[in-house]
Amino acid sequence: MVTPAESRLVSATWGALAASSPDPISLAREKILRWVASRSDEALPSNAYSGASFSLALGHCDVISGNGLWALRFDTADEELRDEAGIERRWRTEAVIAEIKEKAIFTVRLSVVTAIPGVPFFRSSPSLVRELAEAPGLIFDGLLNPQELSRNAALLFQFLSRKDRLPVLAVADNEDGSESFYVQAISKSVCGFAHVVRIPNQTAWDITKAFGRKWSVFNGALRLFMPGVSLELGNYRDHPIWLKQSLPADREGVRAFTRRLLDRLLTSSVSRTDLDELAPSFNSINSHLRALQLADASTVARKAQAEVAAAKTSEDRVAAQHRQIDAMRVEADSLRAQVASIDAKLLEAIQDRDMAYEFNRELEQEIDRLKAQIFGISARNRSLEAQLAEYGEARVAVEPLVSFEDLEDWSERHFAGRLVILPKAARAAKKAVYEDVDHISSCLTLLASHYVDMRRGRDSAAESFRNECERLRVEVSDVGEALQNHRYRQQFLAPYQRGSIELDLHLAPAPGTSERGSWDPKRTYRIYFAWDSEQEVVVIGSLPGHLTTSLTH
Repeated sequence: MVTPAESRLVSATWGALAASSPDPISLAREKILRWVASRSDEALPSNAYSGASFSLALGHCDVISGNGLWALRFDTADEELRDEAGIERRWRTEAVIAEIKEKAIFTVRLSVVTAIPGVPFFRSSPSLVRELAEAPGLIFDGLLNPQELSRNAALLFQFLSRKDRLPVLAVADNEDGSESFYVQAISKSVCGFAHVVRIPNQTAWDITKAFGRKWSVFNGALRLFMPGVSLELGNYRDHPIWLKQSLPADREGVRAFTRRLLDRLLTSSVSRTDLDELAPSFNSINSHLRALQLADASTVARKAQAEVAAAKTSEDRVAAQHRQIDAMRVEADSLRAQVASIDAKLLEAIQDRDMAYEFNRELEQEIDRLKAQIFGISARNRSLEAQLAEYGEARVAVEPLVSFEDLEDWSERHFAGRLVILPKAARAAKKAVYEDVDHISSCLTLLASHYVDMRRGRDSAAESFRNECERLRVEVSDVGEALQNHRYRQQFLAPYQRGSIELDLHLAPAPGTSERGSWDPKRTYRIYFAWDSEQEVVVIGSLPGHLTTSLTH
């Protein structure tokens, strides 16, 4: 094998082999080996197709087997890069077949191994996956027919909640009920790395009714549901949606969009924390098999030692000692092989770590770029708002909040870039017994408009804020000593962006009002929030109930 000066994991996938024949393992193994034979300059040994271990003389193919496991590692030289730049690089395909509890499991990884570090590469889907998907076929995530999910919104979201699944690309039907051409356009390209599920209009409507508009996909839109959808945590922003009007319709545009989408899926496939469990590498399987072989060799050596001790004649003892020496040699060879496999696995772990560091650094840079872009857009938006205010333009009318169930959607619809409702606040609101939703709507509007204007330093905003507070009979103040009390401090922290934020402010009924002195959760309220000075937005962390403090406990 090429000395892995730098090894980068390109893509990975996994699934179960379709039981379309009496022996799906043999069929899959034969398909893989024929794929190798068509790309190798060397002939495969005659016993390869029966599942035997082997290595090709030129060192670009290794197969190991035993204990219900079969693993292959095959390298293909990148001749184009060698001819153009004189750089040695190989594309490495690893395939594993395992029989576990009478179920045939299949995994495949694609890596790029380069003699010189830092050479850029493009992510790609292993061609082996596409060939195997035809015959004998793969069952990804146990789904014989992913389209079964398209007819049942509850079943779909039950599947989406699984963390061990592949991503799901939900493609909504067009408004007239016809199938979006994107179903067929992307299905073949993402085979093995995402399920493509058509969403009829009725299912789209069922999703909206059952789970809210923030989870919906409708009218020709495409939504990427990543593993582990959590309705409880409200992480719908982690599952991006492309509306029909934003999707390209021409051939080149569709091809470019599919390429970007596939790259996103391939990157996601190798950055999973559970990857080694779902799709173990060749080195992991090799290390496991070597450990089993060492255990067997050690057992034989102990038995040989016992035979020496039990020998009654010198002739029997000499014969037993010879058997013991042979067993010890086998044990020593097994131990050396295991050490070599551990070294290879350690090197792989180091390279994976380095790749993760680089990936995280690139991700941090992209986040910083997007934050700068958002900040620029927000600044331009604030400038336009100021100009409109100078010309006496009235604010756009805000629809009142009808139900706490719609809190997040309502906030994003009217106050994007001014008000952020954290999942913690949305969950608390949905459980609230406070009955005056309209008043909370007015209070949030106050924070998103007059308060934000005041914090951003707009002329006369402070006076407008005070007048509106008097009209609503509310006040905004610090939460006081609650943040210093270790017993209750955790309540005043909320997950935000890549860390947490302190809810150090709250909006409450003004002193002297009957609501101020009441502890009845149906009559009184609090809105706990923070001011994000970097983004210049109000961040709502809890409402409308009291958080526990030394005063309320």
